[in-house]
Amino acid sequence: MYCVGQLSISPSAQCGGIYITDNDTVYIANSVNNRIVIVSPNSTTASAIIGSDPGNSLTQLNYPVDLFVTSGGIYVLDPYNYRVVEWNKNETNSTSVAET
Repeated sequence: MYCVGQLSISPSAQCGGIYITDNDTVYIANSVNNRIVIVSPNSTTASAIIGSDPGNSLTQLNYPVDLFVTSGGIYVLDPYNYRVVEWNKNETNSTSVAET
């Protein structure tokens, strides 16, 4: 899947999972750019970005491929780091909730 359309994300940016909340906020696992992009309703630009450079610290992702969003957090499948991480919505660091 590629991120294309009206969002201000590079057309060549390969994306994994996409999650849309009840209030129409869109969360995108932007795999190639090692980040999660959050787009608010009625917007064409990202309102927040989690991650940027590939890595294995709790502030970094390495090719995230899927995500799930709850009222309190964002769970991200980070396979190249062999883990699932959770970001509380008001935090800048994640917590590793599962590793292999």
